[in-house]
Amino acid sequence: IIVKKPFQPSRLQIHHLHVDGYGTPDDPLLSVLGAFDGQELTVMPFSKRKKKIFAKTVEIHRASPHRVEPSCPAAGYCGGCSLQHFDPAEQIKFKHQFLLESLGEVKANVYFPPLTGPVENYRSKGRLGVKFVEKKNRVLVGFREKMKPYIADIDDCTVLRETVSSLIPDLAG
Repeated sequence: IIVKKPFQPSRLQIHHLHVDGYGTPDDPLLSVLGAFDGQELTVMPFSKRKKKIFAKTVEIHRASPHRVEPSCPAAGYCGGCSLQHFDPAEQIKFKHQFLLESLGEVKANVYFPPLTGPVENYRSKGRLGVKFVEKKNRVLVGFREKMKPYIADIDDCTVLRETVSSLIPDLAG
């Protein structure tokens, strides 16, 4: 019988921010959701998938100056957005740099500045799930939870356009 050792909290420093919204320390097999490079955190692993361990932040000992409070109350568990805790202006710079690195050898003579716009109510498209949950005796409509197969219990979404977000309660019925 193989007994798996339970996950233990650990204190570490994040050295890299991945474009999918998680930070990694020196160990690239550990991914910390919602972490930034330069932060010092206590983290608790909660899932292991394909040799990679995912963790959530338990305590922030040294925060990033680019960390902001997410505008969405469901940002901690809803998987619809992975960078709401990232300052919008810095997020644009980060994504622009990622794009330039992705282009690699392809170099243009002129780069247009990144497009910017509202940080709320801008998405006109989203991949929402629908499921009847017996324990709650109702239908849930929303994005999947982070790293889980469940539907996030939300009444609205701050990034979807208001015309779409306002339909969530009616769809859930």
